[in-house]
Amino acid sequence: LYRRTFNLSEKQTSEKDVIINFEGVDSCFYLFINGKFVGYSQVSHMTSEVNITKYVHCGINEITVLVLKWGVATYLEDQDMFRSSGIFREVYLLFRDKKRITDVFVKCEPADDFSIAEFSVALQSNSQLDITASLLDDKNNIISSKKETITQESELLLAKLIKQLLQKTASSVMTVNLVWAKTFQMNGNRIFTTVNW
Repeated sequence: LYRRTFNLSEKQTSEKDVIINFEGVDSCFYLFINGKFVGYSQVSHMTSEVNITKYVHCGINEITVLVLKWGVATYLEDQDMFRSSGIFREVYLLFRDKKRITDVFVKCEPADDFSIAEFSVALQSNSQLDITASLLDDKNNIISSKKETITQESELLLAKLIKQLLQKTASSVMTVNLVWAKTFQMNGNRIFTTVNW
């Protein structure tokens, strides 16, 4: 049983989503925040993320983690190792924008004859966002740019790359940069953020 307290400011609890990240707990655990059950995880050697925003408040909060040595997947995860159950990697809080992109899947699909390729980005967000996505070459020249309002699941076709760009040798590899910017309103203010990827 692990228990400790942590302090959150008014700004952290009102402007951001609070997410707790467990990088490794063996074998499984139950999570409680301020005495309330929040969740359960049984993936011991992978990250577990839980949104705890609705369970925390400004000021002192208490976290309790009940770790069990044996779980449903214990025998599936069986390896040659010592079984030292408990929290064995970092545990930390992440503060993320309330309106944000939650997942990105970049795809480059060439035609069968490699004459052209489509470069697209599948985005997931937790709300509607105005976004500008740009594809840049290695000299930061814009290959393609698209401005769009995305919903919870959207796909942007950013570029159809021509044959000259695709036919690169190992000594002259084409590198591209994907940059997106999102804008939204919060408390009457226009928020603008840029992400390089």
